[in-house]
Amino acid sequence: VPRPLPEWLVRYLAINPLPPTISKSEKAVSKMLITPVLSTVKEQYATQMGVFSGESLSTDELVDICDFIITASATSPLPEPPIIVPVEARRQNILGGGVPQCAAEMLAAQQLNRQEGLHYPAVYGCVTSGIEWSFCACKRIRCRPTRPCSATGSWSGCWAFSTTC
Repeated sequence: VPRPLPEWLVRYLAINPLPPTISKSEKAVSKMLITPVLSTVKEQYATQMGVFSGESLSTDELVDICDFIITASATSPLPEPPIIVPVEARRQNILGGGVPQCAAEMLAAQQLNRQEGLHYPAVYGCVTSGIEWSFCACKRIRCRPTRPCSATGSWSGCWAFSTTC
């Protein structure tokens, strides 16, 4: 069920409109857009989730610093299972470098969850340029992107992308 944006986020976005040049810097995308959006989600689900930035997600096969990690634990000071969503910021080409990196992070999250005996039906991920947001689901070791959408609400169609992680 869609929820209205909190008034503070509406004011923030009005004061800080996203310039066209934002897509030139992943750091700008993270700081100017993703952090406030994730703060809104955290505000609504404060007792159910944790949001971490710049933390390591590592397994035997992968060591990566994620732009953001969302966990289903609100009390842990560090990201630990259950890990539910890695989020990646990208300058522009979210399909080229962002989706494969996000898929690897989702697989790592899935492995870390399973090591703790947590067998969720899916781990989700997100890659965003600040304008375009792409959401992925990793189910039973198969990662599939869903439809990419833009901040303007238009749909780009289904991806021609399917892989086994």
